[in-house]
Amino acid sequence: MLTVFGDESVDSTGQKVFVCAGLLGDEHQWAALRKAWTNRLNGKIFHASDCECDQKDFTDIPHTENLALYKDLTVILTKSGLIGFGVGIDLAGSKKYFPDTKEENPYLACFLRTVKYLAEKAQQCVPSSNVEVTFDQHPGNEYNAGLIYQYMKLESQGGDWSAGAILAEKVRFASRKEPGIQAADLWAREVMKGLEGYFENRPRRKSMSALEATGLFGADYLLEGFYKDLKAQYYALQQKTGIYPHGYAEWLGKRQDNESNRILYLMFTAQNEHGKTHIRSENGGAMSEKDKPTFDYFILLARESWEKNHTDLVLAKRVVEMGKLFGIDISLTPVAPRATESATPDVPKLHDKVHFLTGNAVGTITAITQGGAIIHIRLGATDRTLTVNDLKASPEHGAGHWNVISQ
Repeated sequence: MLTVFGDESVDSTGQKVFVCAGLLGDEHQWAALRKAWTNRLNGKIFHASDCECDQKDFTDIPHTENLALYKDLTVILTKSGLIGFGVGIDLAGSKKYFPDTKEENPYLACFLRTVKYLAEKAQQCVPSSNVEVTFDQHPGNEYNAGLIYQYMKLESQGGDWSAGAILAEKVRFASRKEPGIQAADLWAREVMKGLEGYFENRPRRKSMSALEATGLFGADYLLEGFYKDLKAQYYALQQKTGIYPHGYAEWLGKRQDNESNRILYLMFTAQNEHGKTHIRSENGGAMSEKDKPTFDYFILLARESWEKNHTDLVLAKRVVEMGKLFGIDISLTPVAPRATESATPDVPKLHDKVHFLTGNAVGTITAITQGGAIIHIRLGATDRTLTVNDLKASPEHGAGHWNVISQ
């Protein structure tokens, strides 16, 4: 198994440069790095900007010692054999040509390009192996990063991007206690400082030069000229992809224009392009092979929504919306709980919350139990069932953490 750890970095003003960067390696390389990394830190949790700028946990340490630590960790990274890649954005140049860009877009754009590059590198490894992707925790971006990740997986289903097939089912997020995240943080800072130094006409940092000298580390910088060219090709790209503002507006309807819906619209158009949107079986029997990926992909999106600890009301709305997106007509019909269930305080009372969502009765909550609920979905002549369980509160996710199992 190969693993990518990633993190983001931004300049001190938050107005000039944004970066995502990742490190790719196998289990032996990561084990060796963790050992050397933790031994050098002696129990301290590393944060690149805090260490270099004498902040937070590094405030009471002499500046020379902090710089020596930063240098030693950089040397460990150069000797690790890991592959490093990052993407940096000129924020002002991006805004100049695309002023309506959402706040989350720089993170998502850099995240997508970084994961794609490292997945392609992983695909070239011998022997071939699947790739797990773990980024630093970022509550404001995790849901949309998960959608972008699933969009990449969708591209692999259509044959547009074969490297997506080796990516793990979902992206993960971890805290800075994980040495892999700490190492990715150092690398992301180097990529950020490289672009910041370009704008300020500063010489290359020695730490960045040492990493690049290995031949395993590199970065792409998206400057103003990139966005100028992209804007000039805007209409040609619309014709090539079939993605038009009016099409998005029609698809959006009364929903809010936000980054999540923009990504979901990309998925919608990709599904159309791949010929997988016609979910209902035309032969009146079992779902065809062409149809199965679409339904399975719907399951993935549903699982992502459940695991983000939405309230049951928000959850119900999102499932219905996602059903419409993929041509699955879903209604959530309330059922009366048994006496033993209504007395269970830690089970969300779905029957009290979704009665207004009834419509065509092709998708129905058919049971609510102490262990969970069952949502039944009918696709043409084909019946499929989602079993939703683990409704109890958990230390990791809090109340309402639902796992989804396709049956």
